[in-house]
Amino acid sequence: MKPAAWRLFLSLPLCVLPVFLIHSGCESPPEAAPPPLPPYRRGLISSRELGIALRAADRVEDIPLCLSLYGRILGTATNAGLKEDAERLLHYMSEVLARHSDEEWSEEYSTALTRRYLNLGDSEKAMQLLTEKLERIRNLENTVRKRLLFEEIIDICISGGEAFLPLLRHTMDAVLVLEDPSIKTQLLAESTRRFFNKGFIRDTQNLLQLTLSQVGSIESPWEQAEIYSRIALIYNDMKNERRAREYAEKAISEITQETAPPQGEEAAVKLGLTAENLLRLGFGQKALQITSLIEYLWIRAETLCRMAIASSNDSLIDRAYETASGVSSAIRRMTTLFQLDFLLAEAGLAGEVRHNLPLRSAEIAALPVLSADSFTSRLARLYLVLGDADNSEKTAGRIRDAYSRAAILVQLARYNEEKKRPQKSEALLEESITLARSAGQARDRILQDVADVYMYKKDTARAVITAAEIEEPYSFALTTAELVRYLLETKTPLDEETFTLMEKNLYR
Repeated sequence: MKPAAWRLFLSLPLCVLPVFLIHSGCESPPEAAPPPLPPYRRGLISSRELGIALRAADRVEDIPLCLSLYGRILGTATNAGLKEDAERLLHYMSEVLARHSDEEWSEEYSTALTRRYLNLGDSEKAMQLLTEKLERIRNLENTVRKRLLFEEIIDICISGGEAFLPLLRHTMDAVLVLEDPSIKTQLLAESTRRFFNKGFIRDTQNLLQLTLSQVGSIESPWEQAEIYSRIALIYNDMKNERRAREYAEKAISEITQETAPPQGEEAAVKLGLTAENLLRLGFGQKALQITSLIEYLWIRAETLCRMAIASSNDSLIDRAYETASGVSSAIRRMTTLFQLDFLLAEAGLAGEVRHNLPLRSAEIAALPVLSADSFTSRLARLYLVLGDADNSEKTAGRIRDAYSRAAILVQLARYNEEKKRPQKSEALLEESITLARSAGQARDRILQDVADVYMYKKDTARAVITAAEIEEPYSFALTTAELVRYLLETKTPLDEETFTLMEKNLYR
């Protein structure tokens, strides 16, 4: 022990001597190597816009969130053709992930990162990393995580084209040894659809057989029926009418031969999906019979509405609304009715919805204040979806919550800009900023949305000024990253005055 340490030792109280002896009796462990410096700090990033976005991202202390921002900026660099900057960012992110390989989140991040190599044209590196990931994922204990990671690998391999087919087949072999039969079969069925959409017909046929070999191991007849109906749809798309009919009838048989009624929301959802698939396959009457087995009226109503849209059947629309009206809970009933309204509006069936809006307004008036505010916000959004900006703004004026009202006003501002009404758009944005300042924790989210509309208006200076008001580091960095993406992808020239403004307001 060194003399200075002896002097400290003699001055210590007896109660702490054992702890001191434990720590002083061994050499201090070597310090971990410092984390790699981000490439912009080493002068390796040529784009000054990217540099600003990266500086903002580095203010975020949470490593996964910071990495997600870097991934977004990397995507911007790739899309803007800044290949060298993108490669340096990718190398840095790989270094950071290697240092945190023991963290649970690292598998998801590092698997997704392989897509970036593919986007930059480095198929060989992407394939090497995916092969390594596959071996690691096989040993994970959490089956749900394994499913999600397998889905990611399959999707990346399909994006890579035929060169990735051997790895794709190895991945499917790994899927086949999953212990949960439901997750395994769902993953096989989803992959079959992806294979077909990509044009891998022979592999699609092989996967169909593999999927069929696993369906019998699923306990739930309702889930079996849903899988059979999806298989039937694929055969139908392959123009194999005989097989399509065979598996559609198998789906029907699984349901009709079951004596116990379906129980639970999961079974209800599977029945709804099966009914929709059967309708597309031309089994309309059977599909309707199956919907009658769905015990949850809100799920039955939404199923009927989607079937009505798919078949252009007005009588099914009436039936969907009648079913929704039978929901006993006022909140659940209103939620379902609005869901039907939005489904129809987004399908272009505005005429089926407009006559409902006065009724919705009257129903909202009868609800408790907190619930009424939420549904008033939905009504304002519905008016906007239908193109009725005046009534949307009037309805928004009745919303008490500052964030909910501002969210509608920002959407209205964008709508008015699209309709070439810039003065109205500007007034709505100013009102939204005023609301943001009294919106508490939602303040930064509103300012993010306002800055996004200013980008749409091509008013870079106002977007920068708005972004500078955002206080929370992640929201600030995300808005900055979006601003840089806009500048680079639209090739908007950045004059020195605006760049100085960005340096002053964003680099802080």
